[in-house]
Amino acid sequence: MIELPEKGISTSSKKHNCDMIAVADWAISSALFGEQDLSRTDLIDILMENQVYTSQDFCNEFIDQVWHYLEHFFDHVNLRSIALETRKIRFQDDWREDLALAYCLTASLRKIYSTWSKTYCGNHLTQGAILEELTKISLSNYHPTLQFKTTGWSGTATNAKFEELVNNICSDANFTQKDLQLWDNGQVKDLGLDVYGYLPGHGRRPGTHFMMYQCASGDNWQDKRSTPDLNIWGDIIKTYTTPIKGMSIPFFVDETDFQKSLIVIKGPLLDRTTLLSKISPDQISEELGNTIEEWVSERVDKLQYYD
Repeated sequence: MIELPEKGISTSSKKHNCDMIAVADWAISSALFGEQDLSRTDLIDILMENQVYTSQDFCNEFIDQVWHYLEHFFDHVNLRSIALETRKIRFQDDWREDLALAYCLTASLRKIYSTWSKTYCGNHLTQGAILEELTKISLSNYHPTLQFKTTGWSGTATNAKFEELVNNICSDANFTQKDLQLWDNGQVKDLGLDVYGYLPGHGRRPGTHFMMYQCASGDNWQDKRSTPDLNIWGDIIKTYTTPIKGMSIPFFVDETDFQKSLIVIKGPLLDRTTLLSKISPDQISEELGNTIEEWVSERVDKLQYYD
């Protein structure tokens, strides 16, 4: 079992002060990466032994809340590696059977194990590139009539210039370029656009559906909810119709943050549940699978476990 998180765990005597999502991530990761069944009793024992809770009944009440949240996730995502039962998370197979889940958990653990993250996890370049590819797969399944592309600004490969990106979008969707020079100072990357989707095959007519997604894999994702800015993009490209703006993240989000985010984004949010519910392991290419496997294994092998 992975050691208790550095963040999200606080002494709770009369009020539940632990972060439910942090505990949920800790529990799922312990079962998946530790390759073991994990019962509710196991979680309670660790929280009691570390004096996070002094009352077993009160601690059990908190685990009830965590379990309710996990039930929502497991009800909407098909997994091969782990399953949720009434009293335990059951380990079934190696984490490589659910690469998208393993990626999301590893990215999320960086938020609650800061020492491990700083020491072993490096920057967010590959992490961000993986999320872009997973987002493209998920969106393609949500919207099968649209074609989705990444903008390529992951920082992991040679990136196109901003002008080339704009030209590609205009060519794909039959849009018209407007005032590119005002915004392209030679240092602009993607202006917050990581994945876009369009309706192809209408001859010279402009696409009638256009989607613009920000993919945020770091714990500062909330600061990026206002991007891509449709006002700025509307001055660069004439899309004829108002694009749908959205965001993709690898994290669990509670209901309050989810609802607030929809308002701030003014569009859809693909959190972990929504993202993974439309990704089948069979849809992950060999190249992407190898990238995820290498990225995850280099990091989870360094996690600290209880004896």
